Amino acid sequence: MMGPTIVVPGQPPASSGAEQKKEYGTVSFESEPTGAELLLDNGLIGNTPLSNVKLPSGSHSITITLPGYKPWVRQITILPDCQQNIKAKLEQ
Repeated sequence: MMGPTIVVPGQPPASSGAEQKKEYGTVSFESEPTGAELLLDNGLIGNTPLSNVKLPSGSHSITITLPGYKPWVRQITILPDCQQNIKAKLEQ
């Protein structure tokens, strides 16, 4: 079962002219308790806490798991040039 969608607030980057760059946002992840595995788009990227993870703009699925706790699952939308902090409180 998917949780609510988290929209990361921000503004599109200023255009520098003819050059088209891939757009990214930055996200920091925390969990309570700490040490939970963080999966991004079904791939393990590390354990919480994770700081300043650079992600391409767009929609991503995140799952935070820790043995003995229910998985914490959300869809997030990353907007370009934006910093977001996500904290998951895991339930037993």
